[in-house]
Amino acid sequence: MRHYESRVNMKHTLQDRWRCTDIVCSVILLLFWVLMTVIGYFSFHAGNLTNLFNGMQFDGKLCGLGDLKDYPYLYNIRFEGTGVCIKSCPKSDLHEPICFPNYTIPEEYASMPPVARVNSPSFGEGFCMWANRSVPILGECTFVDDALNDQFSGTVSSWTKQTEDFMEDCQTAMFYVLGIGISIPVVLGFIYLLILRIRAVISALVWTSLIFIGVCLVLMSILSFRIAQEMQACMDEGHSEIRIFILNSATVLFGIFAFFWICVVLYKRNHVTPATDLIFQASKPVTAMAPALLLWPVLQVVGMVMFLGSFLVISMFVASLLTANKVEDEDGFVHLSINYYNKKVIALGCFLLFELWWTTHFVISTGQIVVALAVSRWYFLRNEQNVLIGNGTVGMAICKTFFYHFGTAAYGAAVMPVTFCFRALLCVKDQVGCYNV
Repeated sequence: MRHYESRVNMKHTLQDRWRCTDIVCSVILLLFWVLMTVIGYFSFHAGNLTNLFNGMQFDGKLCGLGDLKDYPYLYNIRFEGTGVCIKSCPKSDLHEPICFPNYTIPEEYASMPPVARVNSPSFGEGFCMWANRSVPILGECTFVDDALNDQFSGTVSSWTKQTEDFMEDCQTAMFYVLGIGISIPVVLGFIYLLILRIRAVISALVWTSLIFIGVCLVLMSILSFRIAQEMQACMDEGHSEIRIFILNSATVLFGIFAFFWICVVLYKRNHVTPATDLIFQASKPVTAMAPALLLWPVLQVVGMVMFLGSFLVISMFVASLLTANKVEDEDGFVHLSINYYNKKVIALGCFLLFELWWTTHFVISTGQIVVALAVSRWYFLRNEQNVLIGNGTVGMAICKTFFYHFGTAAYGAAVMPVTFCFRALLCVKDQVGCYNV
């Protein structure tokens, strides 16, 4: 009885001492969200998404719009990205040139073989460009030949090139990222949480994992041995003795690892059952507070998707705030020099990137705090007669997290973005150098 009273008194004492923490960080994070909304509002009115998805030719007209509606793709003629709008990207390397209006390629260059044309004065520097195989990406014909594509990206800053490569990769891998990288892990995670409630399945999973590791080590040893033997039999094809030695060494190392792994598993087999019991005990809070504890990560994902949707829209409008200046080269050719990454875009982009990192880690931190509060309440009060453990426990943990620990999550989440920003600045300094934006 005395022990119970002391626990109750300690419980009331802790509740009396429960106060909001790190209020300053809470206010700063809320201000950052408000500022992000303000940036989105002004970018929405000042930007134009057609600048991103429609190429801009040398005279400032957008491909696929107005009198160029039948010419939706930008084909680069000069290295700096100046080009003209065309109807479709060339599907193969053609022999005819693509030129600026009122310009033609000289006869001496037209008679050159395709290989010699690469070194001709008109290649990437003049008023015409040979039609090369390319694919449409974001309203622009991107050359299939990587070497050719790199030449046209050589005069652009590495920051610009990396950003364009990132957008192209996102467009290409969108299905795999959303379908395989997100959906499948979420489904497998829920299945794993559900089967944790079955002791026999937990034991089968543990033993399957142990056996699978041993089998992988044995297979790696066998594979290394077979590759080494095939390379040894084909020494006349240029395989070096160093590679064969490395593969033979890998065969021995993987074999040793497999042997020791099997020995350790056999020696420690009596410890597997207690480990299985620990996993089963750890799954009891999930069972006691299901389905709320299982649905809490879903709410986190939904909230993060909503934020990412607004973030993506704001980022696109910010990226569309490009500037174009009229330039006249030494040949008297007047064209627009487009600066997609001016100082304003870079400054706002850095802020949005920091906001993305901070919010992402904030969502993760709040999730960890909610789970910690719910599980700790279950652990310490599950045997109390006047305390009901269930879905309401998770709801209580969510309310207490946002009311008392919002600032703590914001403060902890701000540490990683600061580190990332510092590393990003170092990378930009090393790769971009003194590029004048």
